[in-house]
Amino acid sequence: GPWGSSKELLKKILSSKPKVHLFGHDHEQRGVWQRESPGAPYGGGVEYSRVCRGSDPPPYVTSGPPPVNYGTEVISNNAMKNQANLDSCGAMIVGPPRLIIAKRKGDGWHFHSEQYVAGAHGGATCGNITHPLNVRCRAKVIWAASEGKNSPNAVNWWGKKMRSIAGVPFQQASQGDFQRIYYCKPPAGEDC
Repeated sequence: GPWGSSKELLKKILSSKPKVHLFGHDHEQRGVWQRESPGAPYGGGVEYSRVCRGSDPPPYVTSGPPPVNYGTEVISNNAMKNQANLDSCGAMIVGPPRLIIAKRKGDGWHFHSEQYVAGAHGGATCGNITHPLNVRCRAKVIWAASEGKNSPNAVNWWGKKMRSIAGVPFQQASQGDFQRIYYCKPPAGEDC
């Protein structure tokens, strides 16, 4: 819908001109819009797509960037989970976490958004399995996605977790889905 959705909220945003506007309920509008300075054009957009398996649909249609007079540097909808009843593919995480970075400059505080990558801070990453930060779990993930999911114990190891994290049954899970499991909810605490 139009920016602000609520006339009262839009009026308050336009009058107070916060530098950052963070929210997370409107799942299909998950994404971020940001700009360098007041009056500059916004970059970014909606990141959320209806993705179950084997498809690559475009993101949900939105009304475009915020109006120039919106006043904020960063508008971030941080909804992390889909609406399973609308997507028909079960509950799943639809996007990575995001960091909002604040930096003090000569004219005050300024903000920008970055995708959070755990590996950049010394831990595992959801990046490519061949990345050096993923060496601890590489063999486990590759095994799980090829042979492990056919094990008689597979349902105990990944049954409920796979559907809640990746939105698919473990039998249909890709290597990337298994990497998410080892990153988000590692079996027996054996994280990547």
